[in-house]
Amino acid sequence: MYPGKGSLLGIERLGMQGKYKVITLCGSTRFKDAFIEAQKRLTLEGNIVISVGLFGHSGDNEVWEGMDENTLSRTKIMLDDMHKRKIDMADEIYVINVGGYIGESTKSEIAYAKEHGKAVVYLEKDTSPEKDKYISVEELPISVRLCHILTRNGIDYLYQVEAYCEERLLKCRNMGQSTIDELRVICEKYGIYIYSHRDLEDESIGVTIPQSLYEKIYQTGIRCKKDVVNASDIELARLFGKDSATYKKLMRIREHELKKR
Repeated sequence: MYPGKGSLLGIERLGMQGKYKVITLCGSTRFKDAFIEAQKRLTLEGNIVISVGLFGHSGDNEVWEGMDENTLSRTKIMLDDMHKRKIDMADEIYVINVGGYIGESTKSEIAYAKEHGKAVVYLEKDTSPEKDKYISVEELPISVRLCHILTRNGIDYLYQVEAYCEERLLKCRNMGQSTIDELRVICEKYGIYIYSHRDLEDESIGVTIPQSLYEKIYQTGIRCKKDVVNASDIELARLFGKDSATYKKLMRIREHELKKR
């Protein structure tokens, strides 16, 4: 019989019945050869393998050439979102962690996979302390009070604390200083640091950062002096506006830190 529409539905049903496991590859695209090798090996083992669309760090460089900053940002956001959709389609993810390396994007993909009940398998055994920060807060040796505060505010996994600065956490209902000190201790155990405006301001050069302003700065990914130094003038101007008081404060911090080097 001619393989028309019905055969496609049949193939779809076979996949749904689990004839072939679906695996999505995750990892830094700098490891292009490892991606290709894993795709071949896992396919021959009888799996449907979903890989990255392009290798931005080790090939396909022409994709980024001539892109303005806004287009580049939108493209990266789109690619990150597309890979999350690929994880949605998979039964498990396979992490290409050559030499144990796992970048920030891959960390977010691992967390996303675990949140959605996907199995996580590593090319190389993950022995880093950071792997444990994806643990559920309900499994942590913390007080019932702290556990309730976190889950009530949508923090179900420890790594999610990284999205909040101390000032924002203290606004959570029932979160007092003793409770946040308890949270800080458990976070440091798993390689997570809770930042505050104290990590950014520098009174020695007359730059203070109000707590309310720090929350807004934190949301852009600028958490401490090191982040300011690592950001370019153009990026800071884009985030805060070149004529803003915030931009001028951060530039003073940046210039001061660079002089110290």
